[in-house]
Amino acid sequence: MQMDKQKKKVKIVLIDDHKLFREGVKRILDFEPSFQIVAEGDDGEMAPTLVKKYRPDVVIMDINMPRINGIQATADLIRLFPKSRVIILSIHDDEAYVTHALKTGAQGYLLKEMDSNSLIEAIKVVSEGGSYLHPKVTHNLVREYRRLSKDPQSGKKKFTNHFPKAAAHTDKKGSAKCSNWLRKAKAIRLLPTRCISVKKPSRTM
Repeated sequence: MQMDKQKKKVKIVLIDDHKLFREGVKRILDFEPSFQIVAEGDDGEMAPTLVKKYRPDVVIMDINMPRINGIQATADLIRLFPKSRVIILSIHDDEAYVTHALKTGAQGYLLKEMDSNSLIEAIKVVSEGGSYLHPKVTHNLVREYRRLSKDPQSGKKKFTNHFPKAAAHTDKKGSAKCSNWLRKAKAIRLLPTRCISVKKPSRTM
């Protein structure tokens, strides 16, 4: 029975270059018995090694790191381990950052001003195959989606100028279509503003 409970824990890798912030996140997650932080790192370049060794259910990744930023690291990680589930932690609520995070394969995007309940909920949703966005970024994302749906070419330059290294791993047809994040933005637009999680529908047998 004890082994069954252990297997059900959500394994987490935490990557952030600020040790004090990592300690704070770890203390929050220690209160959730279904979570287990199996490893931590201080730069995006460590992500592939940690994922290969520990096989986490969720990777929590800071967006700003000295050598390899979280967007580039997510792109590299998804390319090597396509089933990886990444939550980006950021101080940026601009839609361009959110766009690149989603396009590179991240399933979650949280601002560092989040409360503990939002962090816990995001991890649960993403570990089950869903997507989760911080409420503050949703308005900007939906607004940009509506603008691009009227004039797709207007956003091309803006989105390709952020995180140029990560752009090499995104859709070669150009960011004007932004197909991945537009689908998510469209789904989010249909939800109540306080309900930001988008859970993966369960399959019927």
